[in-house]
Amino acid sequence: LIKKVVEETIASKHTIAAFMVVNPFGIQTATQEDMKQLRLLANKYTFDILDDSAECFIQAQPLECSPDCDVTFISFGLIKASTALGGGVAIFPSKQKPLSKNMRKLHESLYQYQTQREYLLRVLRAFFTKIIA
Repeated sequence: LIKKVVEETIASKHTIAAFMVVNPFGIQTATQEDMKQLRLLANKYTFDILDDSAECFIQAQPLECSPDCDVTFISFGLIKASTALGGGVAIFPSKQKPLSKNMRKLHESLYQYQTQREYLLRVLRAFFTKIIA
């Protein structure tokens, strides 16, 4: 199915910049074989593979990132069991150093680090939200 979708998209004169594999509710939606096939297509048509594993992170277990992905995303919102009061992480395989460096530069140009005061306010807001809920 993945091969058919990618090739039909390319055949219809559209360009694929990236293909995002989404794992809703922590359920892995693509098998290892699917990922290998997608990697072959990504190499052939030069697009990136993004892994949205936002809900797959469990604090006590290591996150298993697919070696076929260019970047894996996880997030830490208030509704998550393992929270950091918001934010997220982009995990890059070592082969993706240039992409990692470009993303870091972009992030630093768009966002400022929060102060300790801002972080304390965020902690207090989260604490009171949990008490009320």
